[in-house]
Amino acid sequence: MSGENIAARSGGLSSNQNAIGLMVDQWTSESKYNTDGSFSCCSFSDYSCCHLTQVVWAATTEVGCGLAMCPELTFSSGSMSNAAYLVCYYNPR
Repeated sequence: MSGENIAARSGGLSSNQNAIGLMVDQWTSESKYNTDGSFSCCSFSDYSCCHLTQVVWAATTEVGCGLAMCPELTFSSGSMSNAAYLVCYYNPR
């Protein structure tokens, strides 16, 4: 079984490396919600730090990521122009 993180962003994307860095920073910035170090901020009722848990999980031995740069990226809730879409899988989660 593997874990997954997904991020999309537009604006301020000067390169692929910059886009990846900005989106990984989004995930790691969730540490502010893990105030007691227990990761209780990632549960069925609270998802505020679930991306962070994937990034820092000690048992993870493999990470694979893919980045797509999109002139137009459409979601059910709207769209973004000149966007980046990043997906990372973690094994084991």
